Amino acid sequence: MTTTKPQDAEIHSTKAVTKSNVLETNAEYLTSDPMTVQWSQKWTTRSEKYYSVVFENITQGGERGRLFISEKALDEFKHNPIKDGNYVFKVDEEYQYGQANSAGNDRFLVFHNKNNTIYQHRFVRSMWLNLGHKIGEIAGDAAPGAVKNVVPAVEKQIQNMFGDPLKNF
Repeated sequence: MTTTKPQDAEIHSTKAVTKSNVLETNAEYLTSDPMTVQWSQKWTTRSEKYYSVVFENITQGGERGRLFISEKALDEFKHNPIKDGNYVFKVDEEYQYGQANSAGNDRFLVFHNKNNTIYQHRFVRSMWLNLGHKIGEIAGDAAPGAVKNVVPAVEKQIQNMFGDPLKNF
């Protein structure tokens, strides 16, 4: 039997996390497997490591969601109290969020320096990116060779210039 860490689980939430919700996340997995997020800001490429953790929304009956914590903000996050092996924290204006749609489905949180202007799709693959990737695959299949090699570069440039920014509470 293979065991997986909670942050590896696929999560689909239907209740949007809101300001003042009380959440908790397992302290044991807080610093496992960082991911590097890369973005463009003021025509400069930037990158930072983020930790992806699963939280439970205590306010909303245990609904699960995902939180991304930047490595640079990790010490600040660790100031939250620990209860029964879980960090307990309240959503406030220090957090930003992204979501799958205007109804708030699959809302995720980001705890980092809010001066980082990162598009939501840097953390989760959006519907628009999936569509763009599919169009790129079709174009590549229709015109193999040089066109197929250009599609990933064009897709990357589009991701750098367009997207939904993270939102403030």
